[in-house]
Amino acid sequence: MDIVIPGDGSPTEMKIKFTLKETVCPKTEDYKKAECVYKENGLMKKCSSTVTVVKTRPSEANSVEVTCEHVGPEERKELEKPKNPWWPFRR
Repeated sequence: MDIVIPGDGSPTEMKIKFTLKETVCPKTEDYKKAECVYKENGLMKKCSSTVTVVKTRPSEANSVEVTCEHVGPEERKELEKPKNPWWPFRR
């Protein structure tokens, strides 16, 4: 996540990147998130969002923009690789 915090009281802009994966969840009213598993070969989307917050109202988003795109098979392999738990601290 990138955060830009201007010192002059103008809006703060946050850029967030995330991945959405299709799940298989039990169809019950009180389903447990832990019971949901990723669907084999389910849809995957790569998303990014820009959130703007005004300093005078930090608990409210002034604007939110989310964009998602379908992930193809080759990019999917890269995204599903285990991440290095020491990044970005390891050099």
